[in-house]
Amino acid sequence: MHSIRLAGPWQIIPLARTRWSSEGQSVEEPGPLPEGGRGTVPGDWGELLGEEFRGQVQMERFFHKPTGLEADDRVEIVLSEVDAMGTASLNGQSLGTIPPGGEPARFEIHRLLEHRNCLLVTVELPRLTSESASLARPTAHRKAGGILGEVRLEIIPTG
Repeated sequence: MHSIRLAGPWQIIPLARTRWSSEGQSVEEPGPLPEGGRGTVPGDWGELLGEEFRGQVQMERFFHKPTGLEADDRVEIVLSEVDAMGTASLNGQSLGTIPPGGEPARFEIHRLLEHRNCLLVTVELPRLTSESASLARPTAHRKAGGILGEVRLEIIPTG
């Protein structure tokens, strides 16, 4: 297996302020959004957006197709830890959801790869209130949300 880390730069764009309802749903809240900017992964959004910001953030990273791929190689995007949940897409194609709790998410992407690729990860850490349903988060992290672990391409030869 060969691994390529996608550490940075990432463009970080706040999309909405949200809170977690008593039914376990994300609810959009009014209020101004922080400006956003560039950041690296792994890391939380606290320094860029403020430690108190809770909501939905789009994280965008461009990368080139790895060279030397064989037609039957398996290529996966691995997000090792996200706080608290999210979705991922590559080149406009949905890859799937990233469940709450910080468990790794893996998505097979070989057929979606282009010469230049755009990975979008929408991360959400909603505001919790006394009425909020339980929301699983990574146990060791209690700061602002974001992609807390590595994001990497894993190339797995099948032959």
